[in-house]
Amino acid sequence: MINLYRHFDEAGSLLYVGISLSAVNRLSRHSHGSRWFSEIARVEIEKFGTREAAHEAETEAIRRERPKYNVHHVKKPEPVKQNIENTEQTKLRQRDRLINFRDVNALIGSKCKTGHMALALARRGIIQAVRINERLIRYKESSVIELVSGRVELMNKKSR
Repeated sequence: MINLYRHFDEAGSLLYVGISLSAVNRLSRHSHGSRWFSEIARVEIEKFGTREAAHEAETEAIRRERPKYNVHHVKKPEPVKQNIENTEQTKLRQRDRLINFRDVNALIGSKCKTGHMALALARRGIIQAVRINERLIRYKESSVIELVSGRVELMNKKSR
């Protein structure tokens, strides 16, 4: 006999559907390798005569019942078409981490070993700076990438 098992959380939401020769042994393996194991509050088991019948029932249950943690047999949504500009803007926002002046110098190709270049760019409004405390300044990586990729014009005039 092949077991089809369903794991539910305390609220009765379906967490996972699977098949196994022994649902109890499989539950034990889930306890070691599944980050969602601690959410299991109830298990239901159905018995099937053949592996094929159990597999078919599992596939149908996953498609119909949409368990939270199953990834197999789940129809992937069609990708949303975006224009390239929106995708690039999204990537920039995701990379909006704070970097130090050495990273700024490396990204812009400067061999300067001090923070003077990064600070000058920030003072001119070309890149964005964040003051951490009175002695420490970090720079938004996305603003430096915009500069390097040519999205921000570097003015030849010195600021006054």
